[in-house]
Amino acid sequence: MIHVHESSAKIEISSHDVMICYGALKPEEGILPGGRASANVSVKDNKLIIEIGARDITALRAAVNSFIRWYIAIIRCIGEVGR
Repeated sequence: MIHVHESSAKIEISSHDVMICYGALKPEEGILPGGRASANVSVKDNKLIIEIGARDITALRAAVNSFIRWYIAIIRCIGEVGR
């Protein structure tokens, strides 16, 4: 199946916990619920890379918001466990 993306975003995050974040977000990649967006999660140069493509700007916004919220939740969990 070929997916045509009209909108895209690339998020790069530097973090000391990059591999923990990568492992937590990796299962979320692929075609996202609703089928209007897809995501790829990778690590390059000790940065977490999240690439999102979507059919429309609304789906892109929703996907970006989801990944940012997941990232924040992961960082908060790491902070709590580290205490």
